[in-house]
Amino acid sequence: MYDFDIHSRREANNYLAEHGFVVLGGLQYSVIEVLREKFESILTEEFKTSVTLEEYHLHVRNNEAHKALQFRLFEILGRSAVHIHLVKDNREIFEAVYGLDVDIQVHPYLRIARPGHVGDNIGLHRDTFYGNCAYEMSNSVNLTQVTEKGALNVVAKSHLMGDVNVKQTYSKEVSKGSNENKMGFLYAPKVIQKSEQFELTPITLSRDQVLIFSLGLLHGQEINNDCITRWSIDFRLKPTFSPVSRFLKPGYYKPLFRSGLAEAANQYYQVHSDELSELTNAELNMREDENSRT
Repeated sequence: MYDFDIHSRREANNYLAEHGFVVLGGLQYSVIEVLREKFESILTEEFKTSVTLEEYHLHVRNNEAHKALQFRLFEILGRSAVHIHLVKDNREIFEAVYGLDVDIQVHPYLRIARPGHVGDNIGLHRDTFYGNCAYEMSNSVNLTQVTEKGALNVVAKSHLMGDVNVKQTYSKEVSKGSNENKMGFLYAPKVIQKSEQFELTPITLSRDQVLIFSLGLLHGQEINNDCITRWSIDFRLKPTFSPVSRFLKPGYYKPLFRSGLAEAANQYYQVHSDELSELTNAELNMREDENSRT
């Protein structure tokens, strides 16, 4: 069993350390319900008929229309800050994994995987291939109920594996800085060779569950073989004082929670700023805190 509740935080953390992922339940998910209703309202307006998220693939005309609509919804998701509200509504659950000092990805991702459409998914990969580090964790929440045929897959304990054989490729559909790239699609994917050697675990989530996994874990989906469209959002969280890759884009994260210890320290260094140069990453962390207050 890979799913736990807040009352089993020690067992959940032990499982995460050993397997590289964990599912936590008991979320207060009203903001997700509101988001789903908002999206369905937009789809109904777009297609001039009542449309559920699960039925989306039956109405969208083609890939071009799909990508344009997905980007529109992606921008709405970002402006709504639903992921921030979700974490704040469930602070105890997320602090059980990340601690009291937590940073959150500014722009969350919206995943829409239509049945049978390879291009809607990102195949098996590690996010550490692309400028992130293993101190960051991805958090995935479903907007639709899916079976194992349509679920995101993980390779349990693959964060413990050494390097995997990959081939650098370049996408014909996604260019650097394009709308697709902004939504998380890769312009230069590193394709794992002989991926069939890995045992995949499909993760089905109920509405009140979140999948949390290491960015060093192999995960992905080649194709949604379910009969419905899978909708989900995902975003990254990290402990504030953990290291990050030098390749991480500036402004990727912003402060979310701060412990009393961190607040007291930040106040001290506002007065004693001359001592900041002696501390690793301290100036960056303070700058992020100050920006979050403006």
